Amino acid sequence: MDALVQKTIAIPQMVISPTETVSYGFKAFEIEGLSKWNYQPSRNELVLQELRTDKRTVISSEDEGQTENRPEDHIVKHLIDKDEIDYFAHAEILYDLTSQVVAHMSTYLPSSEDIRNALVSHGKPIANAIFAQMQVNKWRTETNYKVTMHSSFDAMQLKPQAFGLDDEKNILDFRTPPASLKDIKKFVFNGFKKSCFWLARFDSDTERKMAELLEREPDVLLWMKPSMNQFHIQDQHGGQYLPDFVVETSTEKLILETKAANETNDAEVIRKAEAASLWCHIATKFHSEKNSDKPWRYVLVPHDQLLPNRTLQGLLSRFTRARYQIGTNISFHCLPWRQAIQQGKWRLGWRRGASTTPILSLQGGYSTKRSTGPVLRKR
Repeated sequence: MDALVQKTIAIPQMVISPTETVSYGFKAFEIEGLSKWNYQPSRNELVLQELRTDKRTVISSEDEGQTENRPEDHIVKHLIDKDEIDYFAHAEILYDLTSQVVAHMSTYLPSSEDIRNALVSHGKPIANAIFAQMQVNKWRTETNYKVTMHSSFDAMQLKPQAFGLDDEKNILDFRTPPASLKDIKKFVFNGFKKSCFWLARFDSDTERKMAELLEREPDVLLWMKPSMNQFHIQDQHGGQYLPDFVVETSTEKLILETKAANETNDAEVIRKAEAASLWCHIATKFHSEKNSDKPWRYVLVPHDQLLPNRTLQGLLSRFTRARYQIGTNISFHCLPWRQAIQQGKWRLGWRRGASTTPILSLQGGYSTKRSTGPVLRKR
């Protein structure tokens, strides 16, 4: 079944690619809220009983396997499972942070054995809590990105989206959740007034609730769930990112993502959020300002914040991810540049090897040798 196209949101058709390798690390810091952590040792034995035979098996914490050389290692072994952590590059900060945890535990646990037991029992959640704060204290070297603009926007009408249905009963009004939320992917929803398409499919009930919010917001003009090839966003590992929603309001355009609250600090989610916030920054600086179009922003909304009394403006004020701020060390290698100088918005610098391909220098995740030639820098 084809979803007939109603309206279109103009999306800049550009590809953003870094010119060299990522360079990043983590600043030293004191763990926030550590004094409130109260992880306790577990009981020494766990009894398992089979329901069918009543057979009992006793598992002792002493049987957990090889004991780590240092108590901190019970946390470090979980931290180095994170994609963004390299043991050899980040060992110093890892042991500094985990030593803070061990020192804190020694203030309320009576023995080293109790500390070891608590670390064995809770090493993974402790590592996750530390990693969430490491992300806040992450640093990146200056970045050059190559921006290739295929067209200022997709002037062609959006292609219809095709949905397969097993049963006509699987078409629901978007204000009606399915009886079993885990089956939501089996359903197609209709009844929209502001969607670019008449029909939509959601991956979760959180997405359906977001559609409800967008439909009732007076400031929202259009929204859609984009399909493949409408965005060219790559994260640092080269993975493609397709956002949940694209929204146009009376004043701006949004890339809007919903996520389970316990996943918002996952490494993959953060990589995609950083890539999308970078895309929004470049789309605003390179396309919107040049063409008098609306600015872009990226918003990552936890699922538990989509309550009936929430407004879009309230969510934007709390969950906008603005890693790249307006005026952040930007230089464009692009022509024509004389008009911008005449307008007094830019000044001219020089570097060797001028290029007609736009290059943006941003505070981000890569470093590169500077090419030179005429360069426009914002005043």
